[in-house]
Amino acid sequence: MKAKKTTRDAPRKKAIEKPPLGKYKEKRNFEKTPEPGPLVSDASGSSFVIQEHHARSHHFDFRLEIDGVLVSWAVPKGIPQDTMAKRLAVHVEDHPLEYGKFEGTIPKGNYGAGTVAIWDKGTWEPMEIDWRKEFAKGTLKFHLKGERLNGPYLLARMKEEPNWMLKMLEPSTHPQPTFKAESEKPQYVAPQLARVVSTVPGGKDIIHELKFDGYRLIIVKHKAALTIYTRNGHDWTEKFSELAKHLNAVSKKDFILDGEAVVWDEKGRTSFSDLQAALKGGTKEISFVAFDLLHFDGHNLRSFPLTERQKRLAELVSEDEGVVRRSTVWPADMGPTLYKQACKLGLEGIISKKLSGAYRSGDRRDWTKSKCRLRQEFVVCGYTPPKSSLPAFSSLVLGTYENGKLIPRGKVGTGFSEKDRKDYLKMFKPLETKKPNFETDGEVIWLKPKLVAEVEFAEITRDGSVRQASFVALREDKPAEQVRMDVVQTATVDDKGFEVAGITITHSDRMVYPDDEVSKLEVAKYYERVGELMLPFVANRPLAILRAPSGMSGDMFFQKSFTTHVPDGVHQKKLTDGDEIFYIKDVKGLVSLAQFGAIEFHPWGS
Repeated sequence: MKAKKTTRDAPRKKAIEKPPLGKYKEKRNFEKTPEPGPLVSDASGSSFVIQEHHARSHHFDFRLEIDGVLVSWAVPKGIPQDTMAKRLAVHVEDHPLEYGKFEGTIPKGNYGAGTVAIWDKGTWEPMEIDWRKEFAKGTLKFHLKGERLNGPYLLARMKEEPNWMLKMLEPSTHPQPTFKAESEKPQYVAPQLARVVSTVPGGKDIIHELKFDGYRLIIVKHKAALTIYTRNGHDWTEKFSELAKHLNAVSKKDFILDGEAVVWDEKGRTSFSDLQAALKGGTKEISFVAFDLLHFDGHNLRSFPLTERQKRLAELVSEDEGVVRRSTVWPADMGPTLYKQACKLGLEGIISKKLSGAYRSGDRRDWTKSKCRLRQEFVVCGYTPPKSSLPAFSSLVLGTYENGKLIPRGKVGTGFSEKDRKDYLKMFKPLETKKPNFETDGEVIWLKPKLVAEVEFAEITRDGSVRQASFVALREDKPAEQVRMDVVQTATVDDKGFEVAGITITHSDRMVYPDDEVSKLEVAKYYERVGELMLPFVANRPLAILRAPSGMSGDMFFQKSFTTHVPDGVHQKKLTDGDEIFYIKDVKGLVSLAQFGAIEFHPWGS
């Protein structure tokens, strides 16, 4: 059997070994490392790649394609994703273009030993015509168009090599250039998502829309055939057959629209219950509100910034009150007013979007939800027998999935009409099972976890259950196994702080764990919930904490004492040897340290 050639062994017609990769070659033994060989391409491209490198010290490798090689910087603290952060970027040796595809483990004993994974990739474009001259002087302004990053950046040489600074620039003052749209066949695209925030976002790079109460749909037209998909990719064209006729008339050309199917009530609000009734043969007309254009006439528009996609959507769909209409957009400074008005009218809230952002399926970073009231999906895990005059059942037993396991979330017993109860009981009967989904008190008729209910509630109690819950509807557009617990919070119009265990949490929306989209407020609430379980291990003991004041992507450091400000609920003491130590006594102290940026607690062995 013939041995398979590796990428670095494969001959290339347009690649020769040149001096630019001399340093790269000197540092590596290609008999012992899987990294690609030192080949310089004479192709002219504009790719970039960011690789997460778990070596002796964890860092990110930032690489721009210039003149057939990847010009590279090591960024110890991660790539900045907001305009406030500045990062040290250490200029390292150029890498071959093939390195942009490299993922794997560099064996121990080799230069850069450790694991390498691609964190982001895409294309870049310089902002200035004479960028090469400016780069030689030590400055490069450019736009990134990647899967994670999309915006303007600056690389600036500091006093001397190899230290540079990497910074994100303000998108509103550095508009993105027009990247060439790629050709593609239109097909279903998983929708971009929004994360729940505690404060209505501001800034020049933001627009706001009302949050609609309907079914999120992706509309795909290809060669005169139109298909309506749910957010999970199910074909609902037949279910929305009348709406499909109106959507087909939007354009004779191919397109992909993202939007929401809704039914308007007499006050001009969207009503999910009216939408469900209309789908069952009701008299009310179903409309479609388009808020994004993802493809048009054979070209993928998802890599374009939202400003450009909205401009093209406006040319296609009118904002007038037709069956198919465009979502109304409000500018950044209108966010607080729009949110207050939405809450006053009893709407669900508002959605805020980053104007410079590309469309990223499944991503939650650039779109946010400011909720007026708490509402989310739960798995229907069972029901309780009827009490007194209630027909069919008394309440539904709710749950959500956490790490593949169903977690109890309490019950909902209001929001049903008498007819609802009887209709739903018929639906429940075939799903009945003797196997409990989890432990709970009282008599429960258990159901296979197949159905999803949308529920409004006042709050989540400390044991994780809904309080003052009211049933809204059963949802067919989301599988039960995808139901997780959302961030439980309504929004405010300014970040004046939220109280958790008596501690005011400032900068509540700051992403402590950006990759997992976990905010500072969520971290504080987590420590409040688990505090009683943690205290036996951390209370009344000297502590050291790992702090990340700007989140995991910023600077981190250990702290064993406080020389100036001592956080509320934290106590200090001087030991006999003169060492200053600090400790906590209760949950308030624990949450206070979380407000102070603590992400790890290290109790002394004493």
